[in-house]
Amino acid sequence: MRKLMSFIIIAAFLLGICWADEWQARTPMPTARGYLSSVEIGGKIYVIGGDSTGSGTVVATNEMYDPATDSWTTKAPMLTARALPGIAEVNGKIYVIGGTTGGPVLNTNEEYDTLTDSWTTKAAMPTARCGAGAVSVNGKIYVIGGHPGYGHVDKVEEYDPVTNTWSTKTPMPTSRAYLGVAEMDGKIYAVGGISGPIPGWYNVATNEMYDPVANSWTAKAPMSTTRHNLLVAELNGKVYAIGGWKSGSSSVLNINEEYDLSTDSWITKTPMSTARIPAGAEVNGKIYAIGGFGSSGPLDINEEYSPTVEVAEKENGTLHHSSIYALPNPFIDHLKILCPDLGNVCIYDISGKKVGQVNNGIWNGRNSEGKEVQAGTYFLISEGYNPVKVIKLK
Repeated sequence: MRKLMSFIIIAAFLLGICWADEWQARTPMPTARGYLSSVEIGGKIYVIGGDSTGSGTVVATNEMYDPATDSWTTKAPMLTARALPGIAEVNGKIYVIGGTTGGPVLNTNEEYDTLTDSWTTKAAMPTARCGAGAVSVNGKIYVIGGHPGYGHVDKVEEYDPVTNTWSTKTPMPTSRAYLGVAEMDGKIYAVGGISGPIPGWYNVATNEMYDPVANSWTAKAPMSTTRHNLLVAELNGKVYAIGGWKSGSSSVLNINEEYDLSTDSWITKTPMSTARIPAGAEVNGKIYAIGGFGSSGPLDINEEYSPTVEVAEKENGTLHHSSIYALPNPFIDHLKILCPDLGNVCIYDISGKKVGQVNNGIWNGRNSEGKEVQAGTYFLISEGYNPVKVIKLK
């Protein structure tokens, strides 16, 4: 039986229609930890490694979060317990690279097969380091910057899982550690971190873009807030910089900033509910901030972020006062749409992705492939008539 969904008219006669930009609590992670790493694969988030006490108790823990069911599953642990490793996914396999045992830094590279729930040792990274950024682009993994045991590096090393080999690429312009990275449109954005002389490290707001094809770097607009150990993720063509730590003030942060490539600018968005230095990933139009160190130690907190989404605009500058209704409210099997000038009514999810449309004034709660959509937030939008009409389904 389908879950009940309620409907609220949220907008009409608007030049631009927006919603969300909010955080919601989800099921906590089974093992509280910080300095952990995470990656999305197949709509699931794997959260691996970390420090379970804040005093160097590194773990090999591997826990999988399923956003669709809001549930966690324990998976096979890494072969090597460590904190602050780089992590990336290629062709359905996860690679955990480098990190620290709480003392020495590592060049260890282990591959996790989600189908067999097993780990295999792969070619070690040339430069041992922790706190590096790692991300995959076009089947290759790029490990950027990091802490080699003393100071920080500008190194960029590329790993090819097919040949199990490493190669050195053009170094990052700003040497730094504990940065965040994200891929967008085939480019890598390296954001934040710690840089400067040792001793005397300082937080940076640096944002530099790497083009793997050209093997070159370009400076971009810096964040508004200097910080390190932040979560950086791409969603809907924007890069989000979330949380982090400002060591000069010894404070963890809940700041959330959004970077727009088209304008090369940052804006402040709704902050996390809990200040911390989280791991996390994007799944189906939402960002999940998971675990991390807060002001009092390691956390198991899991929060889901839904950014503002703009779907439609009024047509021809004309506004008409008419209404749209959804009945019954709530519904289980079908929804009847009533509107004086119904037009073409489509169904969108929270990310702005079209998942179906209304046929003859009825929606059966299924997507264009005939599958039932997950219970959650959806939007009905009447298109082609004035004004654009929106109903929020929650």
